Amino acid sequence: SFRGNPDLRPEESLGWDVGIEQSLLDGLVVVDVTWFDQNLENEIQGFGQTVRNLNGTSHRQGVELSATAELFDGFSTTAMYTYTDATDPNGMREVRRPMHSASLSAAYTFYQGRAQLFGEVIYNGAMDDLEFINATPQTRVTLTDYVLVNIGGSFKVNETVEVYGRVENLLDERYEEVFGYNTQGRAAFAGVKARF
Repeated sequence: SFRGNPDLRPEESLGWDVGIEQSLLDGLVVVDVTWFDQNLENEIQGFGQTVRNLNGTSHRQGVELSATAELFDGFSTTAMYTYTDATDPNGMREVRRPMHSASLSAAYTFYQGRAQLFGEVIYNGAMDDLEFINATPQTRVTLTDYVLVNIGGSFKVNETVEVYGRVENLLDERYEEVFGYNTQGRAAFAGVKARF
């Protein structure tokens, strides 16, 4: 029953960002701070059984902080945090855009560079969404924050063949990125890459 919208206009955006990167402790740590700002016109949004353009300007601004450290030979870690203030043309928080998000990742390369282990923790803050299934008019709901843990590794058998494996959502976190839609639980992947 979904209908197309022949009057739909393309989105248009204009934005900028400015940042500072600083190396510390003889290059062992690199810190980066970036401020960003973006305006979006004709934002496309689902509405009932079709899509439409929002009238007015959506505004997004915020700051991103990151730090990368080479703690010892073969081991590196990166921490990131982003604050985003995103509002729609009515001045309300934009849906599906968390105000706070962060991540922490680490990787260790060893065995003469042939083996690697990695892990990451991802935080996604609470965010608004629209209850579009049973509500007319649409009402706002809050999707709770969540934390995901991913791990994996790889091993180069030779210069041509590499085997790898990873586990996503290791702790089997239950969360929603879109209201009413489940996301993938714990999942494991393994494979072989060949270069010729």
